[in-house]
Amino acid sequence: MALKRILLEERQIGDDAWQVTEMYSCLDAEIASMKASLWMRRIQGLSGKMTPLAVSVKAQKSFFAKGKAMLHAVYQTPTLDQYMARYTPKGVVYVRSYAKGQQVTTDVSGKMLNGIDPDDSTGRTVWKIVRGSAAEMRPHTVYRVHAVVNSKTMYVDAFVDKVGMVNSGMMTRLGQYGAGAGELILIAMNARPLPYNKTKYVVDYDFLWSGDKGVDWNDMGLSRKFEKKAVQVEQIDTDGDAVAGGEKIHVTLVPSTSTRAVSVFKSTSFDRINRLCMWV
Repeated sequence: MALKRILLEERQIGDDAWQVTEMYSCLDAEIASMKASLWMRRIQGLSGKMTPLAVSVKAQKSFFAKGKAMLHAVYQTPTLDQYMARYTPKGVVYVRSYAKGQQVTTDVSGKMLNGIDPDDSTGRTVWKIVRGSAAEMRPHTVYRVHAVVNSKTMYVDAFVDKVGMVNSGMMTRLGQYGAGAGELILIAMNARPLPYNKTKYVVDYDFLWSGDKGVDWNDMGLSRKFEKKAVQVEQIDTDGDAVAGGEKIHVTLVPSTSTRAVSVFKSTSFDRINRLCMWV
C-alpha cells in the first residue's frame, strides 16, 4: 500500500525559510520502509537552500483503523550552518568594521606633525601635537569566512602556517567589490570538528583588510634614512639666553629626504578559501 497523505500544512518561519508538516496513513507492516522514505523526501516547489529537509518523523500504529498507522513528518528549511554541514565544503562571509588608533606623524598632505622635521638639516626641529589626539583613527575591517569543510588536510592543515601572510591574488568574494592582491592578511584561523561527525570541520578564517582600496600591506610601510652628523649647537644659560661664543659641536641623527618602501609580508594563495564563500 502506498503512502496516503491526509494532511499538509505549510508555514513560513523566516525570510525564504519554510516549515512543512505532513500526515500520512500506511499499513502497520510498512512503517519502517515508509519512515525511511519520508526521511529522504524532498518537498516539491522549493529548491536550493530553501528546500525543507526532514527534522522529525513519527509513527503511531492503529490510530484510526485496525492494521493501519499514521505517520507524522516535519520538514524545515535548514539554517546556513546546517546547510553547509550537509553540502560541504561551503562557507559564508561575516564582516566586522571598527576604528583603530595609529600614531600620527604627518597630515594628509605629508606635512610633519609629530616627530623630527626632515627639512631641518640639523635635526633639531621637532614637531609635537599639543592639542587633540596624537592618534589617528583608521578604519579596520575584518572579513570572517565561516565554513564547514570535509577535508582537514586541505582546509585546515594547509593554512596553519599561513597565518600572517597576505593574499597573492584577487579575492573576488571578500570585500564590497573584491579585494585585490596584497590587501588582505590572514590574522587568525580556528577549526573544530562537528559535534556528531569528526570527519567534518567548522573553520573560521579571519582576514584583515589594509583599509585603503588598491593599497596592499607591503606598500604601507615607509622607512626614512637618518645620518649621524656633527652639528654645531648653541649653548644657553639658565635664563634661556645664548652664551656668546658658547657654540659646541654635537653628534646627532639628522633625517634625510631619502625613504624606502617597507615590504615585510610573505604572500600566498588563498583561492581555496575564496571559493568556499557563498554570498546569500
